Amino acid sequence: MIRRIRQLRASQASLLFPVSTSGQTPQHPQWDQGAPLNCTLYADYKETIDTRRDIDGWMTAGFDDSAWAAPQVIGAAAKRWGQACAALTAAMRAHLYDPSTGRARSLRRDTATPCGRYDTALLVWCGALEPRDGLFASRNLFAANAGRIGSPFHGFFVLDALFDNGEDGAAADFMRRFWGAMLDLGATTFYEHYSLDWAANSVPERQNSQCHGWSAAPAYALPARVLGVRPLAPGFTHVLVEPQTAGLAWAAGVVPTPAGAVRVSWQRSPMLLRVEIDAPQSCGLVVSLPATRGRMRAVIVDGKETAFAWRNGRQAVECAGGRHAIEQAEPSA
Repeated sequence: MIRRIRQLRASQASLLFPVSTSGQTPQHPQWDQGAPLNCTLYADYKETIDTRRDIDGWMTAGFDDSAWAAPQVIGAAAKRWGQACAALTAAMRAHLYDPSTGRARSLRRDTATPCGRYDTALLVWCGALEPRDGLFASRNLFAANAGRIGSPFHGFFVLDALFDNGEDGAAADFMRRFWGAMLDLGATTFYEHYSLDWAANSVPERQNSQCHGWSAAPAYALPARVLGVRPLAPGFTHVLVEPQTAGLAWAAGVVPTPAGAVRVSWQRSPMLLRVEIDAPQSCGLVVSLPATRGRMRAVIVDGKETAFAWRNGRQAVECAGGRHAIEQAEPSA
């Protein structure tokens, strides 16, 4: 990964913004490039920084595997990548995002051509925007003149941007409209190329793969976001269960992990959310419950009201592996 980023940085013609490690904001671009390359590069920078921090901490701990959970030491390499990431962040915010519309800017010479939904979703997905701008942009993804996505692959970034900003209801509606329309055409697997602009009864062209993994965003979003099961540590040794209910009354599913299956189901009513979990004994669990309006709700774990911590505005509790029932309920008094 580090080698790939160095190659990208060395090839100025392929980048929108020449990036230096001096922390200086690059100048406005002089060629036609847009969000996809730069958002991907930004995400690579962040991943490199995180990886470098892990390596620094692991080396400091004498290559002890327990160092994965220990405070990490930020070495010179991580600082250098952090400076480059900060410079790219400043340039992207200045030149790729329009705060007045909540959309990506067009950098084409034909400035009358608006940027599409994909470019804006990428800006939100990669995390380069300030939180308030990310929320505003996610809420403007379906503006009338935002431009539809032209590939199911692009839909992954739209879904992730919506879920990241608490717009899970909009994410579910988008899945129904976009992938649901694909089903209406008779699809039984995920098409490589597809658009809502296709005419009724359209048939994919022969060169269009009709079973394409990168088009299968709902197959990730439903277990990872709606059911809420995601890893917090390598190998799912620590598991997050964070349901995003998306306007649904219930969800249930099984997520395979190296330690065994994690089974989760949840049901909700206006006064109660109940989450049932059956996880391998070797897994640690963090259960993060949806934000609620009105009075603070009680958190009940296996029949007993339990103290909780706040995690990104949500009530959260930690549990050992095994079977648990967690309820988020209106207080009795």
